[in-house]
Amino acid sequence: MKRLAIISLAIGLTDIAAAHTLDGSHSTTEALWHQVSAGHHMFFTLGVIASGVALYLIGRWIENHRS
Repeated sequence: MKRLAIISLAIGLTDIAAAHTLDGSHSTTEALWHQVSAGHHMFFTLGVIASGVALYLIGRWIENHRS
């Protein structure tokens, strides 16, 4: 489940970065850093991170409550 959370987070951050680079004026690394560091994109970044954490916690809960 940990891998799934990490993969989901990576896909989400990559998706945000790729959407920002569609005009071709930024490299993917620049765009990803911009997403993480820029305040006006912080809510999107936090949403992606929160989704990853939620997936991880749900997975842990399911593992702990298996019969």
